[in-house]
Amino acid sequence: MENPRFPHTIRITRVDTTVPYDPFNPTTPTTIEVYYGEGRNYKNNKTGAVNGVIQSDYAVSIPFTEIDIMTGDTITVTERTRTLTGLVDDPYLGNLGLTVYWNKVNN
Repeated sequence: MENPRFPHTIRITRVDTTVPYDPFNPTTPTTIEVYYGEGRNYKNNKTGAVNGVIQSDYAVSIPFTEIDIMTGDTITVTERTRTLTGLVDDPYLGNLGLTVYWNKVNN
């Protein structure tokens, strides 16, 4: 039986705001990959309605600490049978690694 400590694939991206918006050139905004690698996704046990919208709160543990993750970054978690997408709510750097709290976005 295989049971790794960090079994999920985590991808965190951010829209590049250094390029000024040009209304005459409506190209897709460039995204920057902040993190791509292993992690552990788990339910944070705080599912509820926020302003009439159901949000599912999750947390991701990442075994790397020097990552510049910000609130509002897009996170994609690939598990064995599903892929979840959402927005970063709060990154927390602790002494054992990085914990990223995030809200699932229902498409």
